[in-house]
Amino acid sequence: MPSHFGGAFSTDAVEEIYLPRAPLAMALAQVRFPQCPELIDEDHLGQLRDRLKARYPILREDKAVGFLISAGGLAEAPPSERIVRFKDKAETWQVSIGQSFIALSTSTYSTRDDFCTRFEETVAAAADVASPPIFDRVGIRYINRFTGDDLVELGSLVTEPFLGLTSLDLTPASIVQSFTQTILHLAEGEITARWGLLPAGAVLDPALVPVDTPSWILDVDVYQERKGDFVAAEIDRQTRQYADLAYRFFRMATTDNLLRRAGGQT
Repeated sequence: MPSHFGGAFSTDAVEEIYLPRAPLAMALAQVRFPQCPELIDEDHLGQLRDRLKARYPILREDKAVGFLISAGGLAEAPPSERIVRFKDKAETWQVSIGQSFIALSTSTYSTRDDFCTRFEETVAAAADVASPPIFDRVGIRYINRFTGDDLVELGSLVTEPFLGLTSLDLTPASIVQSFTQTILHLAEGEITARWGLLPAGAVLDPALVPVDTPSWILDVDVYQERKGDFVAAEIDRQTRQYADLAYRFFRMATTDNLLRRAGGQT
């Protein structure tokens, strides 16, 4: 167990350390709810665009594959479902809205507060325009990717329980791919975590752009499937709680050296 804090999921507060060079490749948050087709019909779509265009002025639409956070990773949404996507000008932030889900994703995550605030704003906009009566599920997911020098020095960046066979000298053999999955149950929610080595060009989920070198992935998904009134403040409370759990898992899996390397003050 790393020395950053006591029990990984104790009630002790764990300060979020800003990491300007964090290995985070993608952050996603999502709320799912019963079918609400009016949310994205022509009348309400214009209202949504008015509410979101300050941050996400680019509107795209398709009926192709969407991505939904699930216990096993990113699951495909039904291809016939209309999905609208609002993006910032750099197209590094994306709001995806369908008849039964709202999702926010980014490859340029900065802080938990910024990310959760943006998600709450999006949920609040939907609630004002055509609120679903309840939500069925709230989840947040962080996908970290180590490549290059970080991969070479993985043993100093990741704690021993997470290294697995990558910590062993298997000469003359070399590991092409090695993955572990763990599911944890807590009173606050469920955690599905996956980590391990992938070969060049491989991705754990299609939400990530492939890289042309091997990579080591730490994928942490925190969620709970339970019904609640579709109230932005309550969804925000749960999202922030799950983000805290995901961060605790990240800190359990990584070393102080990783925090220093990524620009954190430790």
